Amino acid sequence: MAEQQSQECIKLSQTPSGAISLVKQLRKNPNDKQLLNTLTNIVADPDCWEHLRDADILDLFIDLTLNRIDRNKDEQDPFPSWLLPLQGLFNFMVGVRRSSGGFENKQNREKMIQYLTICPQICDLLYNDGFHICRSEEHAEHIRRTLVSWIQAIWNGTAMVGLAQIKNRLKESHIIAISTWCWLFTTTSQLRSIATLSLSDILEQPITSKNDLEEVITACGSSERLVEAINHILSDENVLDESLTYCMGLSIAFTGQTIRPELIQMFGTLNTTKHVMGALRRQIRYAEQTENTWRIITYSGMLLVNIVNDSKSPTEELTNLISNYSLVPLLAGVLLRIAQASKSGETWLSLVALLKHTCTCTSKSCRIRTSPEYVSALRTHLQWRWWSTLKKLYTTAPKSEVSSKKKIMDEWLLLGRVAGLKEEEEKQRHEEKGVGIKGCWYANCLDLVQQDPDPSCDHPPPPITTISAPSLRKCSGCKKAMYCSTACQSKLEGTQKSVYGLEDRQLR
Repeated sequence: MAEQQSQECIKLSQTPSGAISLVKQLRKNPNDKQLLNTLTNIVADPDCWEHLRDADILDLFIDLTLNRIDRNKDEQDPFPSWLLPLQGLFNFMVGVRRSSGGFENKQNREKMIQYLTICPQICDLLYNDGFHICRSEEHAEHIRRTLVSWIQAIWNGTAMVGLAQIKNRLKESHIIAISTWCWLFTTTSQLRSIATLSLSDILEQPITSKNDLEEVITACGSSERLVEAINHILSDENVLDESLTYCMGLSIAFTGQTIRPELIQMFGTLNTTKHVMGALRRQIRYAEQTENTWRIITYSGMLLVNIVNDSKSPTEELTNLISNYSLVPLLAGVLLRIAQASKSGETWLSLVALLKHTCTCTSKSCRIRTSPEYVSALRTHLQWRWWSTLKKLYTTAPKSEVSSKKKIMDEWLLLGRVAGLKEEEEKQRHEEKGVGIKGCWYANCLDLVQQDPDPSCDHPPPPITTISAPSLRKCSGCKKAMYCSTACQSKLEGTQKSVYGLEDRQLR
């Protein structure tokens, strides 16, 4: 029966008189949910849209949205009455975009200006009725999905009709808070990805103002809740690459500006660095080398430096990252990839500079001073990866080449020297005695130690967080080199006799 009524409505809406009749009918009986649902769905249909536009369906959707939003409504209502007309407003914009004249058509522009001008008032009402957005019930995800789509549409629509000034009014009407709630309380990877992009658009990254960032924190309720949400996105393997990029960009905004001291330190307290490194490893291993990948590599380096610098004890934080989260092999692998792709590595070279500084600084006026534990951890972990990485960098960037590759090689060389390593000694340990490397011998491997690989998986397994129990396989050819997986062994350059992945050229 409902399907038959829907088909009749669709047929009527394809004529001017039929569309007028349907709009009048719904205005007379706004509680006809079946008719409201049908008109909401078909307003974007090119066969119906123009007739419904001329029948003033936009005015009806606006009236229904403004009149239905009621913060005193029963909180247990599983489907708030304002959601359908709000979806209708979104679909109306879809219809404008699909129409032959688009946003350039005079009638369409007039309707859009009328609509966008009223949107701040709708945002005010949504903000006051925020409990619907923040609910944990399953149906609340549908509410958030509708809101995210609507927010993205009106925010981008302001530029399409030359109403950029409306953006300030939308911010004054709490659109940032509404977007933050949708982002904070979402429960699925798909919507989490979209909500992250939407929030980033409204915050106008990367030039987000401190006032806008402050409103995000206020909407989250606490610094801890905000950082937990960021960590959740960083650790979500199914989130879109672009959303991961924007999440890191948002994190840089919070750690790069003095917003609230307790917020900046919360990134260290809640181990955001661990989540950043995990997200980076996944991206490098499994994703194509797209522009987003390189942005994630760049942002990861910036985030690590920001968080370490602002932690309560930067030296302890660095020692922890080196000892428990394989920072050195990750750093080596990233620098190799940057050099091989001829990309800029300034953000990661900043991390190298920080590691070098912490090796030698003893000034009591400096927050980042050396410690025996730090020097021991750095030296030990560099011994397992420094020489093989240095040789690989040498083959990638000859000494005669003046470029970013050369700078990366020089900085890596200096890091080892500052930590007390000597090239000839490390060469002998690795190439003659074969005892210098602990962990996978593939220089580009991002982890010091990995669990037993799954034979059915083409990729290396995820890293474990300690270095106490390496589980490696010995090369069947040379009986000396060790690999965390056959994937790493097969990626080594050269033949079996060049098992270290190194050429016989000497450093001079």
